[in-house]
Amino acid sequence: MKKLIVFAIAAAATLIVSAVEPFVEVKREFWGKKYCILTDVNGFTYRFNPPSAGSQVRLNTRTGWYIIDSAGTIVKYSDTGKK
Repeated sequence: MKKLIVFAIAAAATLIVSAVEPFVEVKREFWGKKYCILTDVNGFTYRFNPPSAGSQVRLNTRTGWYIIDSAGTIVKYSDTGKK
């Protein structure tokens, strides 16, 4: 029983930690058009078109902002993490 409780606590801690780190996924639609999905520190998702090559885009979210480059990486962000 103790192992089950420890496992449940470890699983919950993993979910909490993964929700804190923001990330961007670059995907393609069925016909080949690229799009990005930003998951912020609160777990909310935002879909946007990637910027052109060599440029950056600033996305304003519910609780902060993110600067994302054309490769789909987060360059800089400021998010309070509260909602």
